[in-house]
Amino acid sequence: MNINGRTITGNNIVMVGGKITVDGKRIDLENKDEKIINIEIQGDVNNLEIDYCKNINIVGNVNSIDSASGNIKVSGVSESVKSTSGDIDVNGDVGGDINTKSGDVECKNVKGKVKTISGDVTHER
Repeated sequence: MNINGRTITGNNIVMVGGKITVDGKRIDLENKDEKIINIEIQGDVNNLEIDYCKNINIVGNVNSIDSASGNIKVSGVSESVKSTSGDIDVNGDVGGDINTKSGDVECKNVKGKVKTISGDVTHER
C-alpha cells in the first residue's frame, strides 16, 4: 500500500483524524501537514476505514471500505463499499451493498443494494 508516497504493508487500515493504524500499529506520515491524502493499494486488503482522503485506488480485492470522504476505485471484488461523500467505481462484483450520500456509483454485479442520494448509478444487472 502507498499513502502519499510512503509504502506500508498490512491488511486492516484505519485512518481517523489524520492518524493511521495498520493492523493495530500506529503509522506516522513523514509530512504531517499534508492536506491531500491519496491511498494506493496493490493487492488484497481486508478492511479499510478512512475518515478523509482525496482518492482511494485498490488494484485487488477488498472485504469492506468505509470512507467519510474521498473517491473510491476498486479493480477487483468487494463485500461492501460505503462513502459519505465521493464517487465509487468498482470494476468487479460486490457481494453486499454500495452506499454513498453524495457521489456517482459505477459498478458491475451487486448482490445487495446500490444507493446514492445525490448522484448517478451505472451498474450491470
